[in-house]
Amino acid sequence: MKKLFLEARFLDLFIEQQALLRQVQRRAAGSRDRDTLHAIREFLDTHYAEPPSLLELARLFGTNDFKLKKGFRELFGTTVFGYVAERRLSVAQQLLLLTDEPVQQVAEAVGFVNPAHFATAFRRRFGQAPSQLRRGPKSQVQELAACS
Repeated sequence: MKKLFLEARFLDLFIEQQALLRQVQRRAAGSRDRDTLHAIREFLDTHYAEPPSLLELARLFGTNDFKLKKGFRELFGTTVFGYVAERRLSVAQQLLLLTDEPVQQVAEAVGFVNPAHFATAFRRRFGQAPSQLRRGPKSQVQELAACS
C-alpha cells in the first residue's frame, strides 16, 4: 500500500510540474504575442493609407490571422481595420486643420478612394463635415498645434 501511495503521489507531483511548465510557456508566448501586436500597431500607424490585408499582415509578422484578429481586439479594444479607420480620420482631421489642401486631396492622402465615403465617415466620427471643420474657429487649429 505504501508503495502505491508513493507512486500515486509521485504522479500527482509530476502532473503538477507539467501544468506549471505549460503555464510558463503560455506566459512567454503571450509576451511574444503582445510584442508582435504592438509591432503590428506601429506598422499600421505608418501604413494606414494602404494597409495590407489581414492575411498579408499576419504573414508579414509571422502569426496567423485568427491570432491577429483576436489578440488585437483583446489588447487594443478594437479591430485591426477599426484602428486603421480611426487613424485615417485622426490624420485627416489634423491635415484639414493645419494645411490648405483641398478636402479631396486630404481624403486621398489618408487612403479614401471615394470623397463621399470620406465625408460620411468624417461626419460620423467628428460630428461635422470636413469642409465645416475648415470654416470653424481658428482656435481649434491653435489648440491642435499646442497639443503637437
